[in-house]
Amino acid sequence: MSLNKVPGQEKVITIIKRAFEQNRVPHAFLFHGDEGVGKEYMAIELAKALICSESSVPGESCDQCSHCLRINKMTHPDVILLFPAPLSVKPDEEILVYKSLAENPYRRAALWANPTISIDRIRELKRKAAFKSFEGRGRVVIILDAHQMTPSAANSLLKILEEPPEKMNFILVTSNMSQMLDTIISRCQPIRFSLLGQETIEKMLVEREKVAPEKAQVVARIAFGNYQRACELLEENLPEQREFSVEILRSILKTDFDRLMLVESLVREKEKLHIKELLGLLLLWLRDALILSECKDKPNFSRSEVLKKLVNIDKLETLEKFIRAFQEVKYDEMIFEIENALDLMNRNVNLTLILLVLFDDMRKYLRRT
Repeated sequence: MSLNKVPGQEKVITIIKRAFEQNRVPHAFLFHGDEGVGKEYMAIELAKALICSESSVPGESCDQCSHCLRINKMTHPDVILLFPAPLSVKPDEEILVYKSLAENPYRRAALWANPTISIDRIRELKRKAAFKSFEGRGRVVIILDAHQMTPSAANSLLKILEEPPEKMNFILVTSNMSQMLDTIISRCQPIRFSLLGQETIEKMLVEREKVAPEKAQVVARIAFGNYQRACELLEENLPEQREFSVEILRSILKTDFDRLMLVESLVREKEKLHIKELLGLLLLWLRDALILSECKDKPNFSRSEVLKKLVNIDKLETLEKFIRAFQEVKYDEMIFEIENALDLMNRNVNLTLILLVLFDDMRKYLRRT
């Protein structure tokens, strides 16, 4: 299986397999895209496809030979892993990072604040490159968070990418392509990873994390295509966040001063990612309210069928009270404004200004009964 084990990245798998089938595998790949979408997982599976001794299918691994099994455990001597770390790393810390990748490549252990990949690590890589592989199957170098190489490290890596050792493949992984040297990018085959679909994350949560389907649906919708974030949400107080998102709606209807205080407290007390998640929860609430309000007036209204479409099914009574409390709600306009606000956040527009404008606009679309 190998590459096919990585969910939600069919286009990436097609590109890599085509390179194997045409016998045109580049010496260096550059996997780029958002965090939590499977780049590290794909790098490990690609390493297996490159080194596996048993599979006869191009771009696949048997997943059972000694090479594959050791790569699964991140203990193969011919797979060299580089990742951001302090200049002096304790052996047990390094082992913990390897172990976390082996257990769940979506949740690599983050042990240090603002680490880098130093030139010393690249020099050590060059030293290893001067020797032949331990087991004759070639070597694979995986560089995680490649954008965190220091300038001197990046320039030093450039030299080995220009003249790669025989039977050595590089897989660079980054979530910040803009911080990579153009000269390094030009010497790799860049492959972009897309955000994961909601259904993909739901399935992964149920199968990998043993989450109940109802909870998995809610978490997947607010993870913004990021499986790593979905796993983190499982450890947070999601019911409390859902309640707070609805409380935002109530606060919007108060005075201008109250809205200002709400915005200031949000910006002061919560990170941008958490504010985005709250708005994502609010979107889901409005979506469910829109479905309920539109379907209840239809002649062929089937309550059981409508309920299957709701995310906040456990809050059905509160949803119905919310609908009855307002004479008119312009759901489409409110949803549009929230989505626009989320887009502005991604473009680093001033957060306070975004929220002030958003809440003022949303107030206009709510009229109490």
